[in-house]
Amino acid sequence: MNDQWVVALWVSLTDEQSADQLTVQALPLLDDLAPIARSRSDRIEFEFVVEAKSVSDAAARVLQRWSEVAREVDVDPGRGRIMSVTSRSQGTAGAEALVGVAELAQMFSVSKTRARQLATYSNFPAPVAKLAATPVWDAGEVRRYAAENRPAQTGI
Repeated sequence: MNDQWVVALWVSLTDEQSADQLTVQALPLLDDLAPIARSRSDRIEFEFVVEAKSVSDAAARVLQRWSEVAREVDVDPGRGRIMSVTSRSQGTAGAEALVGVAELAQMFSVSKTRARQLATYSNFPAPVAKLAATPVWDAGEVRRYAAENRPAQTGI
């Protein structure tokens, strides 16, 4: 069963781009996701409500759609960053479904440096998104990985 997720995507602008102009161009192309957009001087803040099975599916759907639209409006898709994903049914508790490097370190009882190393393993879950400060992972996927790979050593 799918849940509803609120996904915030921020698009940083170059000096040559106008937030208002880009918003006007992008909104009709993103209409299938019923976005709310706020123009700032250095970015556009989009908010989408999407149906998906998990936090990672919700983030992936928005990033995929943004990549398609960005190319159509001549913007580097990499300028879009997922800033948050929250569950509508669980309220702000959905934000706990994402973990960054600091949370990985706590989950595995290791340093942040070691957590970053663990995250590079080929069988480690892929990040849901890469934020300005850290990549973020679906906490459920990380817990499954921990249970399968380090059951005696994790605190989760």
